[in-house]
Amino acid sequence: NDTSCALLCYARDEFLEISPSSRMDPQKLREVREAWLADQAMLFDTQLRAKDGSNLPVRIHARLQVLDGKHTVLAVCHDQRDVQKSSGAALLDVERRYASIFQNAVEGIYQSTTDGRIIRANQALARVLGYADPDELMAAGPNIVERAYLHPEQRADLLRRLDNDGFYADVEFQMTRRDGSTIWVSDNSRVVRDKSGEVEYYEGTLQDITQRKQAEEALAQSEEKYRTLVDMSQDGVFLSSRGGLVYVNRSFASMLGYQPEEMTGMSFSSLLAPEDRHSSNAFEEEYVLHAGHELHELRFMHKDEKTRIVAAVTVAHVPYRGAPAVTGTVRDVTAQKRSEQELLRGAYHDALTDLPNRSFFMEKL
Repeated sequence: NDTSCALLCYARDEFLEISPSSRMDPQKLREVREAWLADQAMLFDTQLRAKDGSNLPVRIHARLQVLDGKHTVLAVCHDQRDVQKSSGAALLDVERRYASIFQNAVEGIYQSTTDGRIIRANQALARVLGYADPDELMAAGPNIVERAYLHPEQRADLLRRLDNDGFYADVEFQMTRRDGSTIWVSDNSRVVRDKSGEVEYYEGTLQDITQRKQAEEALAQSEEKYRTLVDMSQDGVFLSSRGGLVYVNRSFASMLGYQPEEMTGMSFSSLLAPEDRHSSNAFEEEYVLHAGHELHELRFMHKDEKTRIVAAVTVAHVPYRGAPAVTGTVRDVTAQKRSEQELLRGAYHDALTDLPNRSFFMEKL
C-alpha cells in the first residue's frame, strides 16, 4: 500500500518489482520462515532496509495463507521509530530517577569486590566513612572495606554467610572512619554472581546507628543503676502486671521467706493474711488512685504460713510493656508495731504487777 512505499522510499512500481523479504536481514528471515511453516502466523520485531540504505525498525504481524493456489504471506508492518524514541526517553527518565535516589538516599549504598575495593558508592556512604565524596572513597584502594572494620575478622565471617546464604540483613558491628573514630553501623548485603556462578561483587546498604547504640547503652546503664539501687534497698519493692508479680527485690522476698524468682507470677492477694485479703483490690490495675498513690497497712503471711508480717505498703500505677501495672514499696513495721503496743501497755499497766494502773481507769472513766 502507499504507506509501505512511503516508509521504504519506493515508488509503487518499484516496490512491486522487488521481494519485500529481500529488505530483511537474511538470518532473521530464516528464523521466521521456520515459524511461519509451523504456526502459519507470527509476530516479530525486525528491521527493513529502505531504498536509501537506512534501516527502519518495524513490528510485523505476518500470516501464511493460500491465494490463487499459491502460498502467500500477508504482512502488516508497524513503524517502531516513535516507540523506540519514547522507550529510550522513558529509560533515560528511569535512569535519572534511579541516579537521584542512589545519590540522595539517607542510607549508604555500595558495591564492593571480594578484595575489599569499593567500586560504587553514594554520598551517604562516603559521609558515614568520613570521606568528602564517593570518588575519594573509591580511590582509597583495595582492602578499604576490611581496613574499615574495627574487628577485621568479622568481615571473614560475613563473607562466609554471603557465600552460604547469598545475603544477610540487619547485621550490626563497629567500623573505623577515616579520621580514626569508631562508629556503629547496620549492614544489609547480598552477593551478585556472574553467569558462571562466580562472585562478581557484593552490594548493600550501610546505616550509621551510633546514636541509637549510645542511647541504648545509656539506657542500659541507667537501668542497671536503678536495679542496683532497688536491689540494695532495705524496703521491699514490687511490680505487678495482669494480676501477677513480674518483679520483686531481694528485701521483699527475704521479708516473706522467699527467693525473688519464687515470687514471680504469684498474685499479690495470695501473699496477704486471710483477714486482709479484702484489701487486695487496691493492687489491681483497674483500681482508681485518686491521689496518684496510696498508703496501706497490711498483714502478710510468711512462707512458713504461721508468721504474720505487718507492713506499710505504698501503691502507684505505672505503664509496663504497653499495659498498666502496679508498683510499690513494702516496709516491715512489725517490730515498730510491737514496740508501740508495749509502750501503750506500759502506760496503762503497773510495771511490777502488770495490773491496770490509775491511768487505765482514768482513761476508761
